[in-house]
Amino acid sequence: MLQHVLQAFRRLPGHRLLATMPKNVDLTERRDARSAKTKKLKSYLFNCGEGTQRLSHERKTRLARLENVFVTCNSWRNVGGVLGALLTLNDIGVPALTLHGPPGLSSLYDDTRSFIQLRGMNVQHRSDTDSDFVDVGLKVRAVPLYGEGVLPVTPEVYRAELAADETFVARLDEYRRARSTLPPSDDVYPQTVFLGTGSSIPNKKRNTSGILVNLSEKHSILLDCGEGTHGQLVRLQGSEGAAETLRRLSAIYISHLHADHHIGLISILEARRRALGADHKPCLLMAPAPITNYLNMYHSKMAPLRDTFTLVHNAALLTSRSPPPDWITRRLTEAGLAQMTTCLVRHCPLAYGMRLAHTEGQEVVYSGDTRPCDELVELGRGCDLLIHEATHEDELQEEAVLRAHSTVSEAIEVGVRMGARHVLLTHFSQRYASLPMLPEPAPNNVGIAYDNMVINHGHLPRVPLLYPALRRAFAESYDQCVERTAKRRDRKLREAEVLAEAERTA
Repeated sequence: MLQHVLQAFRRLPGHRLLATMPKNVDLTERRDARSAKTKKLKSYLFNCGEGTQRLSHERKTRLARLENVFVTCNSWRNVGGVLGALLTLNDIGVPALTLHGPPGLSSLYDDTRSFIQLRGMNVQHRSDTDSDFVDVGLKVRAVPLYGEGVLPVTPEVYRAELAADETFVARLDEYRRARSTLPPSDDVYPQTVFLGTGSSIPNKKRNTSGILVNLSEKHSILLDCGEGTHGQLVRLQGSEGAAETLRRLSAIYISHLHADHHIGLISILEARRRALGADHKPCLLMAPAPITNYLNMYHSKMAPLRDTFTLVHNAALLTSRSPPPDWITRRLTEAGLAQMTTCLVRHCPLAYGMRLAHTEGQEVVYSGDTRPCDELVELGRGCDLLIHEATHEDELQEEAVLRAHSTVSEAIEVGVRMGARHVLLTHFSQRYASLPMLPEPAPNNVGIAYDNMVINHGHLPRVPLLYPALRRAFAESYDQCVERTAKRRDRKLREAEVLAEAERTA
């Protein structure tokens, strides 16, 4: 059809087309007519796996006209992106959505309302056992199918794209010269792998939260698990490399139950079970207690899951409580952890920060999402590495307070107060996907995390050296951030002057 249209268009003489156009064109009328026609069009989505909302953003696919999602079976591979897509659709004002699929599909939303809250959006379920779905120009009928395919993903494609970027290569050379001045270190573990460093929803450059800490050649722990975490692991390491990592994944920690921190959990648990095969044994899962309802729902109404994890409530690891039971201590040791402790932080109910101790003595502290918090400072005293959220730039202090997040400078100050040797900032607002702004001069022990960044413990001093090169590499994005900050500051000054003048004349 499209080919015939293009051929017909090519046969039109260009001068005739121009000659027949009116001299005066009402652009407003044409735009309104085109808009009215566009509004009549509908979009349909068939299956909604993890990463759907990120892919729609990356490919600039508009979801505003999406009213129906068709799911072929209740497996996480097909429904893992539904919750994230619902949040995106609700945010852009879609009033209603119908989920078409097997019985039990509605539970994915009905039983997760404790952490998926939609404002004014009506979500309905239409079973695939009902009659055919018929719309203008579309008819959908459920037909039983069997079998599955695997789409291989190789990291070489992404590396080749970077190698072809001359600016990136030049800046990388500058960084290499700077790092050559540091004392050499062969310490690998604990090794930190950032799989997601953005907040709220994923975009092309930053996925939602996911941090893999390789404790040794035999043990790893995953800190938070946003949607698409497994996909990020495959992109970074390839299918076989990701499977090997999952085979040594002995523990998962979920800091709190906001969707961008745990929607990728089921995908990871199922992929780990496949990777281990006959050698499968449950993974140690440390999470807030209410996650039990969500996991039980999936197990009872979607697919078997309970054999994939042993749950320990984060509250059982609080420093304010007595030592955990022996079985928990034993499981922590089996997972390669010398110690694991938590504290409550200032974000949402049952939000936790944590400190883990490596068997060789190194200690890592992870803030999760939080405002600057005395409890976290005490938990992290003298740690080797602090991984702290830095959602907002310093000029957005009021928004940080409103949303219970930290600014960049606040996160850095927490590191100073606790005496952390190294600080890595993460969980950036997608406003700063290319380059978050550090205060000047930037501290020499503070680095910025990026997706797919792999940092050996002995290489932590190198990370701050990257910022000057990154600032030049992302000069356009950095200048835009500076310009927006200056405009915001000027606006606040004008508002303050107006308010002061009003008070003087009152």
